Amino acid sequence: MNRRTIIAALLCMNLCTISCTTLGQFTPTARITVRVQSDDGVPVSGIVVGASTFLRRLPGDNFGQPENTTVKQMTDKKGMAVLTLPSLTGEVACGPQPSDVVVYGPNFPRTGFYWTRGNRVRFTKSEMGKWQPWNPTVEIVLKRIINPIPMYAKKIEADIGSAAQTALKAGEPVSYDLEKGDWVVPHGNGQTADFIFKLNAKGCLR
Repeated sequence: MNRRTIIAALLCMNLCTISCTTLGQFTPTARITVRVQSDDGVPVSGIVVGASTFLRRLPGDNFGQPENTTVKQMTDKKGMAVLTLPSLTGEVACGPQPSDVVVYGPNFPRTGFYWTRGNRVRFTKSEMGKWQPWNPTVEIVLKRIINPIPMYAKKIEADIGSAAQTALKAGEPVSYDLEKGDWVVPHGNGQTADFIFKLNAKGCLR
């Protein structure tokens, strides 16, 4: 490697270092105030909310991997939290942290709320190192769990019995109970008609 090549390589390394340092120094700061309320308008305190935004792209395959930065804060008695973080793009996602609030159970025993994904803020421009508009208020509404209805998910391979086939051929509806995993009586032992099947075509069942 000759002297000219070495000098060129050193200059390139210095430029890369300066560029990375400049990017870190001049990344604008974003600030938002998150206000959390229940669906009946009552402030929700003691809930951890977070804000996340794109920070940089790490080297790797397929254009590398994105790296985000995240900050967290607990809501005060008014259900509010102020979040400040550097943002390269001016796009900030915010919302309650799933591990801290949202689920109905031991993680949040005082009351129950359904989880929400929160909101996204897109700032328009930066001035003097701050994204504008500075410190907007983002509203987040948590829906209360008042009368939960159980949901069931099952993978079932069920044959249609002869009685159900006869009913379908005759144009009669046949119902299926998801909780029981069986056809509704008189075609099985199910009690609740979660799904109702009716055959509108001819010649499908033999």
